Amino acid sequence: MTEAEAKNKECPTRTYCTNEHGVIQYGESAFYTQATCLGSGCMAWRWCDEYASKPIGSGHTLNEPTGYCGLAGKP
Repeated sequence: MTEAEAKNKECPTRTYCTNEHGVIQYGESAFYTQATCLGSGCMAWRWCDEYASKPIGSGHTLNEPTGYCGLAGKP
């Protein structure tokens, strides 16, 4: 997948705190939400060797590098 497509996916290892304090305080629990993929900003991101040709309308194509999450193994 392209890096832009990956950045719309949830990452299984990244979370962020959604409560005000970020810790258990005053009897409230910290709530964590899944964060999205960082793409090439993540150490687990791996680039594929070949380029994928993706149509972008009107007969035009754009060659974009593709990659995958290395934590999930090779696709």
